[in-house]
Amino acid sequence: MRAAICYLSAYQHLPAKRLAEAMDCLFGLPISTGTVLSVLARAHTRLAGFEEQVKEHLAAAPVAHADESGVRVAGKLHWLHVMCTHLVTFYGIHAKRGREAMDDLGVLPAFTGTLVTDALASYTIYGNTKALCGAHVLRELIAVTEDTRRDPAWANTMIQTLIEAKDAVADAAAAGHDALAPATLSTFQERYRQAALCGISVNPYSGIGPKSKARALAERLRDRTEEYQRYMVDFAVPFDNNAAERDLRMIKVQQKVSGSWRTLTGARRFARIRSYISTVRKHGINPFTALRDLFAERPWMLPTTS
Repeated sequence: MRAAICYLSAYQHLPAKRLAEAMDCLFGLPISTGTVLSVLARAHTRLAGFEEQVKEHLAAAPVAHADESGVRVAGKLHWLHVMCTHLVTFYGIHAKRGREAMDDLGVLPAFTGTLVTDALASYTIYGNTKALCGAHVLRELIAVTEDTRRDPAWANTMIQTLIEAKDAVADAAAAGHDALAPATLSTFQERYRQAALCGISVNPYSGIGPKSKARALAERLRDRTEEYQRYMVDFAVPFDNNAAERDLRMIKVQQKVSGSWRTLTGARRFARIRSYISTVRKHGINPFTALRDLFAERPWMLPTTS
């Protein structure tokens, strides 16, 4: 029953009152909302060791993803931070979005691999190398092409270059190669450079007032070339940050179904239990089984081969 309470709360997003009603209706087990909160608190405590193991795994991962999304906690804006690989997920709740939160949560400061993110400046100090999400910048470029006040040809060229390079990497990897042919890579890099410079040229800036979004984007593409091209030169790095976005997506469902969290303690309990569920699912394990084992004092832990 405790496993069912955790599953319905952290994975099916039922708030405490509705969850108590569901337990009575489904299982003939009348419980109070206080019992629900007590069970979640116990799970949170028992998962402390698991969370530390996940943090250690992430710190040693060669490639990891990070993202964040605004959530409401106790009526105020907080941020749900996620860092993940294809094997693990870590969620953390913090009142801040940037480096203060990332340092406090204790995962990113220890990370030494390649970090895949969006262009939020706070991420730039973490990891030995960086990779910027191609899907994010494609959305920005598409927005530029829809603005007819300036010539959008540069943005169309950049879109074509990024997508064609992505396809070329996929084809090369499928053929058993671990790198693009030097001439092919050079061609993509030169097309990228020319498109970025053209974007700067057709979106002049007088030095007074804010830059246009197109100008700022073109400058970022020029200034952070290596990060946007990381997937072209390192096949272990994906084109996008979809892994982190997928892990965040269902948390937005939580807000729609259950509304905001009433307390920071409750939000943090949810985050740790959800980390456990997300991670076991990535290993092909039934989350209900893993939660049952947790309360039987046999919590699932990461295999040493991970």
